Amino acid sequence: MRLRPCHVVVTRAYVRPYSRLVNDPTYESVAERAMFNLWGHRSSRTGLLGSAIDIHTGAWVNPMAGLGAGLDSFYEYALKVRRRPPVIHVIHSINQLRTFCFAWMRSRQ
Repeated sequence: MRLRPCHVVVTRAYVRPYSRLVNDPTYESVAERAMFNLWGHRSSRTGLLGSAIDIHTGAWVNPMAGLGAGLDSFYEYALKVRRRPPVIHVIHSINQLRTFCFAWMRSRQ
């Protein structure tokens, strides 16, 4: 089964309020863990994510990295998550991502 990175982070963004509404941190915790597990599968060469991952094997079905085609939603929602009460590992990951994105864009010039 394929999954796009944007689906993981969008789920994280929408599950958080629900988790707090029902006063059960399980939903938020699982969604956050999924986001950071996905983050751990980024390319060792570029530091960026592919556009589709197999959820059973953890292998990228489409390893093509970029800043569009659904991946922009991952980065957008990751930044929105950052704006909420800061969690140090989220901020660190977003700062890493920013560095990787700028390096990738510079390599294309």
